[in-house]
Amino acid sequence: IIQKATNAPNLKVGRRLYIYFSGHGFCLDRSEDTSLITANSDPMTSLENFPGKSAADYFKRAAMFDEIVLLMDCCRENLPNYAFQTLSWTNYINGPASSNVKSFYAFATKWSLKAREYPFNGDIYEGVFTRALLVGLTNGKSNLKNQVTGTTLKDFIYNYLSEKSQELGFTPDPDIYTDSQADIIFVEHKESDISILNITVENHEVESITIKNMINGIEQEVEIIKIQNSKKNYEVNVPSGIYEFFFIPENIPSQLKKIIGVRTDVTV
Repeated sequence: IIQKATNAPNLKVGRRLYIYFSGHGFCLDRSEDTSLITANSDPMTSLENFPGKSAADYFKRAAMFDEIVLLMDCCRENLPNYAFQTLSWTNYINGPASSNVKSFYAFATKWSLKAREYPFNGDIYEGVFTRALLVGLTNGKSNLKNQVTGTTLKDFIYNYLSEKSQELGFTPDPDIYTDSQADIIFVEHKESDISILNITVENHEVESITIKNMINGIEQEVEIIKIQNSKKNYEVNVPSGIYEFFFIPENIPSQLKKIIGVRTDVTV
């Protein structure tokens, strides 16, 4: 990337840069940065690592891209006896342009805590943060312009992981930074892709409804609705597709519904 930038006008390489790390990571005393421990590390001698936020900040300062997305699904344990690797890259600073670079920085957990995995589908363990991220990008709530932005994705990840905490047996605590005034647009739905799902609850035994969609062969949660005693009708905006409705208590049979068009009415 850096070599390409040196031969490009104003150092511009592309529109958006994604930096994704998953594995073992660490922090230093109250540092905002997080470094991924690389495969050639030997904890007995040296801890080879790559500082993710420092790398993202570098590309942002140089304005090589219009947008920088940093995603780190790794631990942020405090290891004060080690040091972050120094990035020995040419120090490009593109002052005026860098102030216009949009960014989305998301960490699986807060400082000093561990990232977690969970077997969502049988015996296959997935990073809990990455799972929430992918569900949010695919089926996350849109803003009023039918866009999944940094702000809506941030809110979705926090809410999704909070709702999943009982199933997981722990409460994930992600750390996400985005600028709502300079939001990155990750997904832009066409009006025809979005359906207003109008749910009428007539079964008084229903306590909650979990709506799931099949995405690339994997069943993923889209929405969890907690039923209020005095409320009978609920509205959810979802992309068109095939959805399955699961209920609590679990003895109520699930329902499979095709959601398509501007509005779909469902009675449970």
